Amino acid sequence: MSRIATGYTGKAFVGRLAATWHVSLRASTLKAGNPAAGDTVTYGSGRLPSGTEIEISALRDHTGALMRILCRVHGTDATTAAFFAGCAAIDAPRLHPAAQEAWAKAATASVRRSYSAAVGASQSAPHQAGNLTVKISEAATVTRGTTYTRPEMDLLAYGVGD
Repeated sequence: MSRIATGYTGKAFVGRLAATWHVSLRASTLKAGNPAAGDTVTYGSGRLPSGTEIEISALRDHTGALMRILCRVHGTDATTAAFFAGCAAIDAPRLHPAAQEAWAKAATASVRRSYSAAVGASQSAPHQAGNLTVKISEAATVTRGTTYTRPEMDLLAYGVGD
């Protein structure tokens, strides 16, 4: 996996995102990445005003450069688009946070419509901006064969090169 931008840690961005959505972050090497290579994950969970659970995780390489952000909503909520817009508005050099934010709002609505029409899974087309690719997906959790539980929506933003 590549960096979103050379030297960009995203620590201030992720910190603001977590503060805005009342998510407590902690560092871990157990969630994802390659701990042997020095990758670290900052992870936290919280709740939207409706009580819907959310998660934020940020993967950094051994230099501290941000490689990936994952934002997840467990269930459906009217504020999902706003949460994802905040997650997509990464302020790294050569990126355009306002355009990324607008794309995330529109893509969230599109994925929700597609998911509702074809229960099971739906995904947006990837959005590319500089070294950043962002996509949104929604899928139901399957338990005991075909029993669907609450859907989960993810926004994944990741680097595609330096």
